[in-house]
Amino acid sequence: MYNFYLIAIVVAIIILIILLTVIGIMIKSQNQKMAYPPTYSSCPDYWTIDGSNCMVPTGENAIDDGDPSTVSDWTTTNGYVKNSNGNTEINFNDPSWLKNGQTAVCNQKAWANTNGILWSGVSNYNGC
Repeated sequence: MYNFYLIAIVVAIIILIILLTVIGIMIKSQNQKMAYPPTYSSCPDYWTIDGSNCMVPTGENAIDDGDPSTVSDWTTTNGYVKNSNGNTEINFNDPSWLKNGQTAVCNQKAWANTNGILWSGVSNYNGC
């Protein structure tokens, strides 16, 4: 009876070692350069989507801690902002976000961080 327990324990330990080795190899062989987070929302936090455009919020959720006056600066410095029915909107799918040899999400990250806009998945993107 003692031999049965000894054999069962030895077999279990060998299987455990094999499984841990396989799992370690699988983890090591994964792509180490994955961008995080892998997905992001189409509009910054607190913004609403209207068709293909994101509507700039007003009031306490506006840009730069409630100062929507910076929106006029955006229209003069880039072509990403347009007015529609009295609302200010930005199209983040516009091809003009692809500039300086960078991806759109990298340019959007720089833009969001420059303007103090919280955009989960973009303002904390590490793939740039």
